Amino acid sequence: MAREREEEEDEESSGGMAWWILGAVLGGLAVVVTVLVLALGPAVSKVREAGKRAEEAKAKRGDPVDGAKEDIVGEFVTVRVMSVAVETTPMSSFNEKFSKEPVLVVRLRIANMSEAKKIDYEGWGGETIGKERAILEDEHKNEYKRYSPGLSDRPAGQLIRESIRPGEYVDDVLAFERPIAGVKRLLLTLRGTCVGQNAPLQFWIPVAQKAAAR
Repeated sequence: MAREREEEEDEESSGGMAWWILGAVLGGLAVVVTVLVLALGPAVSKVREAGKRAEEAKAKRGDPVDGAKEDIVGEFVTVRVMSVAVETTPMSSFNEKFSKEPVLVVRLRIANMSEAKKIDYEGWGGETIGKERAILEDEHKNEYKRYSPGLSDRPAGQLIRESIRPGEYVDDVLAFERPIAGVKRLLLTLRGTCVGQNAPLQFWIPVAQKAAAR
């Protein structure tokens, strides 16, 4: 009986030691993870801030971005190409309910990223003293006219002007004549002053994206 009791005590002692060792190991791992998080956290934040500054710098320079993958990020505004398609689009006019022919329709989202600044958006579908606010051209420098069959005719959903409050966004619609066959990519240039930016906003739009939505 005494030997059995000793064996039981030894087993309990061994089991307790094993749990103590396991707890110590797990505790050590937790300390290591905590140290790594504290050490790498600032570095990760710096990388994110650097990326954000690079995006803002690109927007200030007016460098074109890939509209299929990237947004344009300004100081207070973010602009995204939501979709591009060749289609017969609905119209807001008294003369016609749909465009007379298929046109290239670009849908954009303009977001106000500021916490306190309002953006007075002047729609890119309009003109500024006879100059287009939005220009579309291909890699061969062919420029495509904005689709506007009449003075009061515009695509449904196209904005004239809009106030964008902090943290909110608006969607706008642009329509252009259909590009010629064989074009590989299009360059959309948007007047920066329409969203409070000095430099123009430029998107490269692959032809393959014309029927794809993001």
